[in-house]
Formats: sequence, C-alpha cells, structure tokens
Amino acid sequence: MLELAEPFQISLPAVSRHLKVLERAGLIYRGRDAQRRPCRLRPEALLPVMDWAEHTRQTWEGRFDRLGEYLRDVQRRTPSVFDHGSDEDDDPNRFRVTITFDRQGDAKTVVMLRQLHPSQAQRDATLDSGAVELGYQSLDRLAEYLRQSAGA
Repeated sequence: MLELAEPFQISLPAVSRHLKVLERAGLIYRGRDAQRRPCRLRPEALLPVMDWAEHTRQTWEGRFDRLGEYLRDVQRRTPSVFDHGSDEDDDPNRFRVTITFDRQGDAKTVVMLRQLHPSQAQRDATLDSGAVELGYQSLDRLAEYLRQSAGA
C-alpha cells in the first residue's frame, strides 16, 4: 500500500478504503503473501463498462447526426443574416445581424442575435442608441421571412 500511496497526498487508511471499493466492484483481486496484500487488476471486469461506453457513444453520435441534420435544415429554410441600414456599402450606420437557433435538450429553441459592426465606434454608438430596438427589428424581419416562407 505504501507504493500506491506514495505518489499521492493520501493516507494509508484512505488507500485501503479505495482498494476495498475496487475489490468489491470486482476490478482488482487482492491476494495474501504473509504480511503483504498484493493487488492484481482484473481487466475483464471492465468489459461491461466498455460495452456501455460504446453503446453510449453510438447513441450520442446518432443524436449529434440528427442535430446536425436539423441545423442544416433550419439554415436552408431560414436566413441567418440580415443587414441593418441602407443597401449602400459605405453607409456608416450599416451593420450585419446574424441569427442562430440553438435547440435545447428540453425541446426549447434559443434564438441568438449577434450584431457585427464594421468598427468599435459604431458598435458603441449602436449600444448607446438602442441595441434592443434593433434586435426587435431583426426579429420582425425574421418573422416576416418565415411568414412568407410558410405561404410559399
């Protein structure tokens, strides 16, 4: 036990308790050799854990594949970018809004709006003059697009 405890800051009784837990779980075999209690790993005891981990991996891969399909479908159906300001490239008040949809585990979807400004000064001016209102405008544009898409 001294060899096991040496690399860690852990007491010998704590090491003994850990070994008992591992032995009860069937992960180690503890023998007797006079005063010594040699331990031997039982790797076959980990086979059920490996099977579970593989099953879980396959399940999550399937879920992530379905999530990827869903997100690709949403991106195909929904514009993810809107421009604010005029159509003129040199409009100092023009900036871009990116909208993403993040589906949550509780079957709810979070809508994220991100503003991309050409400069820090414009970003600061927008925040000072009503970023929330501009967010509402972005949502209105998105709602209009979705209404048009549903009617098409």
